[in-house]
Amino acid sequence: MRTKRAGARVARAAGLLALVLSSGCDTNTNPVQPTPTVTTDTFTGTFGPQGKNSHPFTVTEPGFMSVTIISLSPDPTLTVGIGLGAPSGADCVLQLRNDAVHQASLLTANATVAGTYCVAIFDVGGLVEDATTDYAVQLSHF
Repeated sequence: MRTKRAGARVARAAGLLALVLSSGCDTNTNPVQPTPTVTTDTFTGTFGPQGKNSHPFTVTEPGFMSVTIISLSPDPTLTVGIGLGAPSGADCVLQLRNDAVHQASLLTANATVAGTYCVAIFDVGGLVEDATTDYAVQLSHF
């Protein structure tokens, strides 16, 4: 009789232990991921005929990027180029560009990996000798 009681106690203890252990396990296979925070940068400067200015920035999470020309002065109708790319020394090697944009124009892209990127704005031949353009571009990214 003692053997049956001891066996029953061991079985109950094993069942209780299994219950306690399983209650501490998380069976959720799709945990909620935090939403990345959107970062907005504004870059300003001046360029002249055939000029190009670039600004590096860091993407912390892959995802959507957008660049908007928020001002061109003194002529907001001036056609310029904007692009996104990778820094190489002091240069920005453009991987995506649009050579026919104006104030309020938008360029969008998708960063496939976190890392350092750059945005560039440049003259596409619309500036005359000795003329300059002041600009502001706004960049949103993760």
